[in-house]
Amino acid sequence: MSGYSGNKRVDLKGGGDEVLGLFESGYRLSASDAPQLALDYFAQAVALIPDSPDMWERLGTCFRDIGNFERADLCYERATHLDDSNFFVAFHWGLSWMDRKDWQKALPLIRKAADHESKDAFARQNLAECYRLLKMDREWRAEMKKALSLEPSLWHKLPENFKRALQGGI
Repeated sequence: MSGYSGNKRVDLKGGGDEVLGLFESGYRLSASDAPQLALDYFAQAVALIPDSPDMWERLGTCFRDIGNFERADLCYERATHLDDSNFFVAFHWGLSWMDRKDWQKALPLIRKAADHESKDAFARQNLAECYRLLKMDREWRAEMKKALSLEPSLWHKLPENFKRALQGGI
């Protein structure tokens, strides 16, 4: 059985209609800025199918959204143990470290996600942000250019000083 998380097909590891209902309800709640309620649904789903890295990732993201980073880390670790190639796990765990302003821990996770999903402008933009905050200017420019080539509308969201820096480095 499978469901959808945004544009990503999620493997529910043989879960039945109950798991699918929990997943879909949890996903809708997390998308509507109700992470505490979503957390309850994903916790129930994880209890039913504990070998689903996607469920652990969603549960970790709910914990991250409510600021419980220790529990989020445990969920992301479990998801990684189950599937260390999962783009969403690496990306959301990296975002969790960015939320905590730990750019050193965020960088390898965001880089792994961006390398795995090379056409994902949001992953590239976050990788660029890690580089910028770590004062790695050459890498920042290169990743921002990749992100902009994938999603040109990002240009309009950039602060003017970033635009000048990118234009000066072309």
